[in-house]
Amino acid sequence: MPELFQVVKDPAPDNSGGIPIFCKDRAAWLGSGVYFWESFIENARQYGATHCQEWGRRHKNKGFAIYSVVVNYADRCFDLVDNVDDLKFIKSFYDGLRVKNVKGRPIRLFELLKIMLSDAAFKKEYDCVRAKPDGGGLSPKPCLEYTLPGDKERAFFFFTPPVQVCYWQNAPKKNDLVFVE
Repeated sequence: MPELFQVVKDPAPDNSGGIPIFCKDRAAWLGSGVYFWESFIENARQYGATHCQEWGRRHKNKGFAIYSVVVNYADRCFDLVDNVDDLKFIKSFYDGLRVKNVKGRPIRLFELLKIMLSDAAFKKEYDCVRAKPDGGGLSPKPCLEYTLPGDKERAFFFFTPPVQVCYWQNAPKKNDLVFVE
């Protein structure tokens, strides 16, 4: 069972509804929901340090707190990291929408997931999505950097790979979370 870490602005914004914080931004990369970093607190720290700096300056502190919870979400998680069937499913779904060219531009992941969640059977089967962001200001350290001979492209192996879990429903409750730092 993995440990999940939620980064919370400190002090929590008045309109946050308390901990855990529900992200209401429909354009967040996995859509609206309760976001956690999986397994590695280092990623939560780096995210807090890069995304809560201004908040911290205004409140004269580091700007964030981290809470943890240990969960078993394997049976109810749409896994876009390790589950080949889920990856094939979302790729097939995406290809079908792309053929229709619904909005005349590339479909973003949060839009794709929102469409999938509008299906009652999908929503009944899954509480959350697990995915690995690429970018977004997070560069896990330490890592091994390497370049193949004759190739100018750098590649990285991350010791603490960034994986996020976003709960759409049935997220861990306040009493389940433990203040870490």
